[in-house]
Amino acid sequence: MFVASNFGYMPKYGPEETNVGAVVDRQVQLESAVDNLRVSVDQLSSTQSCPPVHDASMIASMQEMLQKLDSLSTTISTQLHQLNDTCQQLSARDQLGTRPVSERHRQHDGERDRHANVVVFGVEENRDVSVWRQKVLDALTYVHGRGIDINDMFRIGKFVAGKIRPIVVKLRSVWDRRLILSSCYKLKNYHERVFVVPDEPLEVRRKRMFDRLRKRAEHDGRQVTVLNDVLTVDGTDVFSLQHGYIAQNRNG
Repeated sequence: MFVASNFGYMPKYGPEETNVGAVVDRQVQLESAVDNLRVSVDQLSSTQSCPPVHDASMIASMQEMLQKLDSLSTTISTQLHQLNDTCQQLSARDQLGTRPVSERHRQHDGERDRHANVVVFGVEENRDVSVWRQKVLDALTYVHGRGIDINDMFRIGKFVAGKIRPIVVKLRSVWDRRLILSSCYKLKNYHERVFVVPDEPLEVRRKRMFDRLRKRAEHDGRQVTVLNDVLTVDGTDVFSLQHGYIAQNRNG
């Protein structure tokens, strides 16, 4: 058993994240090696007041090496300070993400930070927020294979009786998002009809739906035309990149 006194030194979930503790250990080892080499050079210089030519050449080489090591140590120290600053900024951003929903400003759909978000469809509405939140957590745990950390989750769009609004889930780890999206096929065997997709801007979602509807109509041999970003199938306007569904009178 062990206790972590500083989480910044602990390994992270994602392989792209840097472990600051390992960098610090390398710097300490390098500084120790430089100090030992400096002591050896000083002792060798003091014991021989008139060293032979080959000893003087060796000392000069060692002094040059020592200067290079000092320069390298300075460079590593500078990079370590920059890394620490970056880690502190990331930590501050994570702390902002853990504030209660009532204290946090909800960003517009086009401005929302999506790097660790997924969108869940199919979870029924319920006045008790804890009910549908638990259903979302159960579905994501089923996909992921173990418990996951979540910063927040909330429904998007206005409430309409008889409709189920999608849910944006803000995960704590980008690596968890990758694993969930790569394993969401498991939901085919889930006891409820739930879907998980990446959180993307509205324009991207509409473009994907636009291409999907066009390919489906072309595959079925129907007459397809596109004019001013409006998809027309068999003479009927079906989908617009600007407004979404047209014939079905649904939102994109």
